[in-house]
Amino acid sequence: MLLRDRRVSGQLLSVLFATVPLGMFPVAVVLAVHAWTGSFAMAGWVSAAFTGGSAVGLTVQGHLIDRFGPDRTIGVAGGAFVVAVVALVSVGGGPARWAPVVVVLAAVAGASLPEVTTAVRVWLARSELSSPQRVASYSLLGACFQTGLVFGPLLVTVAVVWVSPAGALLVVGAVSAAASAWFLSNVRRGRAESLPVVAAGEEPRMVARSSYGPMLAIFGIAAASGAVGGVATLVIPRVLEAAGSVESSGLLFATLAVGEVVGAVAYGAMRWPFGPVTQLVLVLAGTGVLVAACTFTTDRPWAFGVLLFGIGAASGPVAVLLASATELAAAGRAIGAASGARISVSLLASAAGSAFAGGANGQSGTPVVLAVLASVVLAAAALPFFLRRTLRAGHAS
Repeated sequence: MLLRDRRVSGQLLSVLFATVPLGMFPVAVVLAVHAWTGSFAMAGWVSAAFTGGSAVGLTVQGHLIDRFGPDRTIGVAGGAFVVAVVALVSVGGGPARWAPVVVVLAAVAGASLPEVTTAVRVWLARSELSSPQRVASYSLLGACFQTGLVFGPLLVTVAVVWVSPAGALLVVGAVSAAASAWFLSNVRRGRAESLPVVAAGEEPRMVARSSYGPMLAIFGIAAASGAVGGVATLVIPRVLEAAGSVESSGLLFATLAVGEVVGAVAYGAMRWPFGPVTQLVLVLAGTGVLVAACTFTTDRPWAFGVLLFGIGAASGPVAVLLASATELAAAGRAIGAASGARISVSLLASAAGSAFAGGANGQSGTPVVLAVLASVVLAAAALPFFLRRTLRAGHAS
């Protein structure tokens, strides 16, 4: 059993702990900026800046992990993230608040958020696990990742009630520092791969074993998935604000993340009667249909929450299948860079989704935003056909 291997279980726990701050920050920063400025539009731009910064950080940290190993990369990034969060709270909550500085600090926080998940994906891809074991590991990794995203919004809800939205941001910094320390302790105990794989001065090269076509399809699917999360970051608080309970936003974010946990675990545990290409088409099409259904439930938070759970459940298998496809489409020495690039595309799409949703005309514009998002996801359901050779090769091995 995979979890009996202390190296595997240690890596997966690191993903869970390190993902909690990622689940906390987008919710906390939207609530904090809204409390400071009274504007969801400004909150959307700050959230988009954080997400865009994360996209840059993923790419840069992916290259650094490939080149120098995770210990130095995560250690430096963890310290920079804490400094950026403290500066963001100091400037945003100060009397001389300057919006551009708040946006820049949010972007710096995103870029420096430690990419522990990327480091663990690299370790799994380079491990001696068999192909079925790696697929199972990716499912477990996805479950740990989404479990962290469940706890994140719930911790924000507690922090906002007990402290304040700005205090919740400081809690994010503290949790991130603790998670980074946990990961680094695993590295030092030899449970994580800490040796550089690419020699100094040698650039990792993406897609050495296949054409760029599969990676472009992967990026397209990742962008559609990321847009769902970005739109949700602004739509969820707006739906609850109209219902008079914006402070409970964390509960609906947690509902979305719980659905992703259930989806990832169920996907890894079941034997599917059709191949991975068909699986991807079905879950993407299902996601699009559920997002479209959300346009009719923005005035009923309970029904909106049920649909969010379904969207999350469909997203779980997408994450697992994209991780497997990336491993197959990228050269072994560039898996970290390829994985980082894929998630960067997702985060950039998420940033665009947040900015688009934040600029919508209040509550009345929410159904329009959701309708556009549903169209994008349904269009992306055709992209898995460009991954037929890549996914079938991995499925057969």
